[in-house]
Amino acid sequence: AVSGTKKHYNGTIRTVILTAKEEGLLALYKGVTPTILGAMPYEGIKFGTVGLLEKFFPCERRIINEVTGEVEKPSIWRKICFGGLGGIMAGLVTYPNDTV
Repeated sequence: AVSGTKKHYNGTIRTVILTAKEEGLLALYKGVTPTILGAMPYEGIKFGTVGLLEKFFPCERRIINEVTGEVEKPSIWRKICFGGLGGIMAGLVTYPNDTV
């Protein structure tokens, strides 16, 4: 910012409009590259961990309806636990300094 000029950022919408006017639309995406580069390994490790847990602890599927062949869905608690463990593992590997 040029010294002597005062910018008034009064809220999120006003800030977005002012930034887009003064610096262009691409200015709204400054700094997104490091965020994406950090998110890619995090998400990969999270999905990989959930996949491994699914492989090591297979779900026993029972047939609910003999006529249609409909099978019982996995428990929601199983999905929550596997997803949580995947998130913990991804956080420990990609952001170790945040966990200390």
